[in-house]
Amino acid sequence: MSDFTVTIGANATSGTGTFTLTPTQDVLGEGDESITVGGTATGLTVTAASLTLTDDETASTAVTLSVNPASVGEADGATAVVVTAALTARRGDRRRR
Repeated sequence: MSDFTVTIGANATSGTGTFTLTPTQDVLGEGDESITVGGTATGLTVTAASLTLTDDETASTAVTLSVNPASVGEADGATAVVVTAALTARRGDRRRR
């Protein structure tokens, strides 16, 4: 996020500033995240504010492993085996499985 300015004008008790938050849509169920907005003002104490970035996926509950090839013969010699780990989504999750 870029710096931004909040100006409190003469004889005013508050002011506003705007920043753009561009969340990234992903397929990870990492839970809600807290974003803290803080700042500095010469000679004053600044109290931070926070907002919540709400995750729209449900956290996975399990990992399923698979191997390829699923079988290796004794006479095959050294064989590369690929192990794939896949997250298992909860019911109602909109991620593709």
